[in-house]
Amino acid sequence: MNTEIKKLVFSYECDKGWDSLTLTENPSIRFCSGCQENVFLCGSVEGLKEAVQFERCVAIDELIGSIPRMGFLDSDSVFNLMVADAKEKNAALRESDS
Repeated sequence: MNTEIKKLVFSYECDKGWDSLTLTENPSIRFCSGCQENVFLCGSVEGLKEAVQFERCVAIDELIGSIPRMGFLDSDSVFNLMVADAKEKNAALRESDS
């Protein structure tokens, strides 16, 4: 899955840094005054999958991506992420059946 994350393409990639965003009550959500959106920090693959399902603006933490990036993922990237996830689940099911 990490390979798929490194291939993600943003339909809009923000040039602001995470530290320049406004703090909120939740430490993994910050507010961008430029685009007036909440930005969700994704420090895990599961967090990223949840965020893209709700079409949230994401900040991809360096734990799962090559460098920290922020913005909205393009639809092809979301689709590829979901396909990669489905393939991983199918492979795990096949292994458990063996």
